[in-house]
Amino acid sequence: MKNKLIYLALAIALLFTGIEAVAKEKKVASYPEVEKQIKEIKEKYSKIQKEKKTYQKRVYNGTGDDGENITYNVYVNETELKIIDVEVSGPGDAGSRTEIYYDKFKNFFVLESSESSTALANGKFKTDKSENRYYFTNGKMIRWINEKTKEVDPKSDEFIRAAAEIKEKIMKISKDINKLKGN
Repeated sequence: MKNKLIYLALAIALLFTGIEAVAKEKKVASYPEVEKQIKEIKEKYSKIQKEKKTYQKRVYNGTGDDGENITYNVYVNETELKIIDVEVSGPGDAGSRTEIYYDKFKNFFVLESSESSTALANGKFKTDKSENRYYFTNGKMIRWINEKTKEVDPKSDEFIRAAAEIKEKIMKISKDINKLKGN
């Protein structure tokens, strides 16, 4: 029964992952409106972080196209999907993580982070870290803070491309999990 609940939650989440960038229509919410929405997103995120220990966790392991190890951690409460946390470990110390947060079967926040180490001539290692934060309201990306911790203009082509790419990534993750589950 619980596996069916997780499958249903993933299927519904995939259905509602129709992310469209607000910028695609060149309609951008006013700054105060966006700030209010961001505040609500941060509150939802905090609530999920506080409740995460109470969620049911399912772990699925897979292999990426380049042979990297992928771990899919799926968190659900009694009625709905809350988090998909994907960890990818590549060769050496390279790794990345994508955390997708859901409320009412719609993703509202995605956090992508990556880390890689490079050997220096002196025998030490240099570690590079990056992070992208994507904020959504009603299935539309309203803010993107890129790896340079810079807010990207929602009217820009870069923003529109990022919205489409993150949509594709979320859909691929959901499909990959369903394949690993045998559904």
